[in-house]
Amino acid sequence: MACHGIEYNDSIRSEPSVAADHQQDPSLSSLYDRAFTIDPVNAINLDDAVSLKQLDHIDETVRYELAVHIVNAAKHISGGSIEDRKARDLGTSVYAGAEGKTMHMLPAHLRIQLSLNPKCTRDVLSIVAVVSVDNSTDTITLEKVKMMQAQVKSCMKLSYKTAQQIMENQHLQECSKAINQFDAIDGQPTLAETLQLLYKIALKMRQERLRSSAAYCYEVEESEERSCWQTHMMIEELMIWANSVVANQIYDIFKDVALVRRQGAPNSEEQAAVVGEHSLVMGYSLYLEQFVPHVLPSVPFIVPLHTVKEIVQALKSGNVALLINLLTSNHYYPQLAATHAQLRSLQQPAEYCCTSSKEDK
Repeated sequence: MACHGIEYNDSIRSEPSVAADHQQDPSLSSLYDRAFTIDPVNAINLDDAVSLKQLDHIDETVRYELAVHIVNAAKHISGGSIEDRKARDLGTSVYAGAEGKTMHMLPAHLRIQLSLNPKCTRDVLSIVAVVSVDNSTDTITLEKVKMMQAQVKSCMKLSYKTAQQIMENQHLQECSKAINQFDAIDGQPTLAETLQLLYKIALKMRQERLRSSAAYCYEVEESEERSCWQTHMMIEELMIWANSVVANQIYDIFKDVALVRRQGAPNSEEQAAVVGEHSLVMGYSLYLEQFVPHVLPSVPFIVPLHTVKEIVQALKSGNVALLINLLTSNHYYPQLAATHAQLRSLQQPAEYCCTSSKEDK
């Protein structure tokens, strides 16, 4: 970016490390005080939160208000200001990896001011839906989806690992006070129940989005995060849903100038060649079997000894989440890992474009 003349001074400029609350906006009817954030353990800039509030319980059906809250940066940036011009030049934050320098779209002092830190009132854009959970049929439906301006007062900051442990009903002494305060509200699910419900809703979203057994497979890149793949998947799916709601609304309002992201399908001949080469082993994978729905696996399947030991240990310890990950992730098995890698290499790079037709996305 520097070669294009884009520079950015990311200094704090002597602002405090924790910004004051945003003034409560009387024009906004909603203040979400049971929202919480889930991020990597070392995250500093908390730009999204989730909440789930029980609305009513009729017979076997319970209705909840699901909300994904995104920092409303536009409310705190004046049009034509330095921050506005720099954000327009960059377009997005660029994360260059562990060895590179991250280029943030917004300066540090503004990121601190906007971050959804616990007990701080912050302006957000909320994507909200009514979720009906029918316990008699185990069905989940989403309706009355809307997007609105609101405010959030996050009740706690969770890491993926901590959220996973709470979801599994593990006792955590270090955050027991905040959990007890959350659980003390009558008529509302506990934090563990809230996370379990959010995961159930996210899995439903993933099933409808992928429409195959691949919905049950989730690959976690970092080995240390394998035990909390469910909370990773949960947040990813909720954010995909929220982004799609926002994207559709932007398109509906700005049909001719909406900026959309699209990704072309892999080359069909190259994909067919990979599938043909590995078809006899792909049926061993919940994810890969979608490419060969009528082919039964018929070659010896290799399971490394260390994977067998991990599966046995997960069984002995009763770690169901880890066991599911071990049984559904392709990278633990050499034949499946190689096939999966070849298929991923065929994916087309994503691109951004303006379109006047949804079919062009």
